[in-house]
Amino acid sequence: MGTPCIFCEIVAGREPSYRVLEDDIHLAILDINPTVDGQTVVLTKSHRPSYVFEMDRDEYGAFCNLPGT
Repeated sequence: MGTPCIFCEIVAGREPSYRVLEDDIHLAILDINPTVDGQTVVLTKSHRPSYVFEMDRDEYGAFCNLPGT
């Protein structure tokens, strides 16, 4: 097995993070190297390629419909 994905480890709770928002599909955490205060990273809870254009249309659309956005 290859190196574990750091984002999968964060979602599983095996790596520390500051969770900002969470639903059944997504997790938003504070960025550990922000360029501005409060910068967040939004993750899918299941492993996906990092290239956004490889996501299917519904999955990509769900990012645009997160609560509080």
